[in-house]
Amino acid sequence: MRRFLIFLIFLNISLFSDEIFTKEEKEFIKNSNIKIVSATPWEPFHVIDNGVQTGISYDIWSLIKQKTGLKSESIQLESFTKVLNSIKQKRYDMALSVGKTKDRQKYAKFTKSYATFPISIATTKDVRKNLTINDLKSRVIAVGKNYTAHKKLQEQYPFLKFVLVKDIREGLKLLSDNKVFAYIDIMPVLSYNINKLGYTNLRISGNTGIDFDVTFMIRDDYKELISIVNKVIATISSSEKQAILNKWIAVIYHDEPNYEIILYILSIVVIIVSIVMYKNRQLLKYQEVIKQKNSVLEKQKEKLLETNYLLEDTQKSLENSLNSFKVLLNSTIEAIIIVRDNKIKYANESFLKVFEYKNNDDVFNTYVDNHFARSILNKELNNKAFEFQGIDKSGNEFPILVKKESIFFENKKSLIISIFDLTELKQKEKLILEQSKLVSMGEMIGNIAHQWRQPLTAITTAASSLKLRKELGDFTDEVLNESVEAIMRNSKFLSQTIDDFKNYLKDTKQKEQFNIKDLFEQSLSLIRPALENSFIENRVNIEHDIFIKSYFNELNQAMLNILNNAKDALIDSQIEQKIVFLKAYMQEDEVVIEIKDTAGGIKEEILNSIFEPYFTTKHQSQGTGLGLYMTYKIITESLNGSIEAQNVSFTYNNSMHKGAKFIIRLPYN
Repeated sequence: MRRFLIFLIFLNISLFSDEIFTKEEKEFIKNSNIKIVSATPWEPFHVIDNGVQTGISYDIWSLIKQKTGLKSESIQLESFTKVLNSIKQKRYDMALSVGKTKDRQKYAKFTKSYATFPISIATTKDVRKNLTINDLKSRVIAVGKNYTAHKKLQEQYPFLKFVLVKDIREGLKLLSDNKVFAYIDIMPVLSYNINKLGYTNLRISGNTGIDFDVTFMIRDDYKELISIVNKVIATISSSEKQAILNKWIAVIYHDEPNYEIILYILSIVVIIVSIVMYKNRQLLKYQEVIKQKNSVLEKQKEKLLETNYLLEDTQKSLENSLNSFKVLLNSTIEAIIIVRDNKIKYANESFLKVFEYKNNDDVFNTYVDNHFARSILNKELNNKAFEFQGIDKSGNEFPILVKKESIFFENKKSLIISIFDLTELKQKEKLILEQSKLVSMGEMIGNIAHQWRQPLTAITTAASSLKLRKELGDFTDEVLNESVEAIMRNSKFLSQTIDDFKNYLKDTKQKEQFNIKDLFEQSLSLIRPALENSFIENRVNIEHDIFIKSYFNELNQAMLNILNNAKDALIDSQIEQKIVFLKAYMQEDEVVIEIKDTAGGIKEEILNSIFEPYFTTKHQSQGTGLGLYMTYKIITESLNGSIEAQNVSFTYNNSMHKGAKFIIRLPYN
């Protein structure tokens, strides 16, 4: 039975570790023995019971050890100052009950807090209750030397006068003997020790207004330990923490009626009643003033009638301005309509031309649904342009760019919609895409030519060998099988090359789920011979499988455009170590692909222009300037992602390199 319980404990630790800890953290747990250092007891957080280290902090630590399998040993020093110095000098690894201060953060790290308590004020019982920090001015206060309470008070209230003591026993003794006005520490420590040491003349009389977040202080080079403890603290339930706290804490803090506050509240009530009576008298006076104001308003009414005549003249001027506005709208090349209550109230001449209407009578007061979808009106994209499908009078669809804005037209709130016909622009983009595809096909055919040379040579050699051996009389079944196997193997390679090329040429426009590893392999298989022929290495870094739902072939084309650019840049460079790096990883809800090279980078003055159409730094015979432009269009428009280029410096194999890095971000779904 005992062996079975031990097995369950180790099984629980193993499952817990596998779930939340990294490989490095598991190695740290396996190989480390944590040295925990403490000073004199700081009860109830650090208690020595018959030579055994216990208390709140040690119970929390025991729970962490149980959940992780960590091993530890305890060392006790003479003072808390020596504890801090031992962590600073990295002689020991961790202290259990410590608060974070500015000076300690210079040489140690702190875990998440596992408990928070107020730093409280203990006094003799003849001192009034509800003391604050302001009541301690010009008073002599005892506090533990280098204790967290000492450091935090020193940082926030440098005017306080301290008597520094070795531990709480010495501090409470001075307080009981009336040698100091107060002793300061956190509430559970004060309550526990006042009761344990039997100081019936002492009590907790107030708080400083500062909270003490109890943490573990760890030497700053033990990053794995900090991460392990933080992860486990996050898993400790409230009930587990409360059970430990209830075991040790019994706060004795009896509130007595605060007559000063009661008197203060009564004073406020009296003042409010007096104000109400005063305001009531004022209201009576205001009623008389209102009567006088009414008389004034009658006179002002007469003036308003005069103003009305002026407004009528102004309205005529506005009508003239409206006519000028319509003339201005008719002079633009954009189609413009003004819509109110889902009906067209105005359309300029360009609108009639684009949507094939003969005159305004066919358009005015007709419903928007007769021209293009009502969903344009429902889009929350005011002041932003968006693409849409327009429908002319004959029912033909065509691409448009739409922008809408709220205006007042004929003194009523309306919507002005600007429309630009994208038909010609889309046709040009399609032509550019086809040109880019042809350029890529040319490069791929060149790659295939490189890939076929070696297997074709192998096939020719095998066939010639068969003929020669037959003439020499050395023709056996074994020789025949070896030669046939070599021919079949190389023929299969040629067939696979054709399949890869056919897949690249597929013009499917349907999203599919695929592994980024397969994408990298497909792209590299098409360009690898050209890389190897130019002595260019490739390095792929994907820690695990990353699946994405997108357009495989379009993303493959974009990748090949970038890889070809990197290859050309490396060939032109004088760099000895020519390398292309491919990396993929998840970042929140995005898949990130990075491609970088060691070619020295892109000139800063052209870095912002490389995605423009027909922009190239190559000779006319080498480049068209369409590759990166189409890559940008594919990533941003077809794949709903983003792409950026930057120059980077990095170290690889102890050598410093410079190059260009392209970062592609794609939505995970």
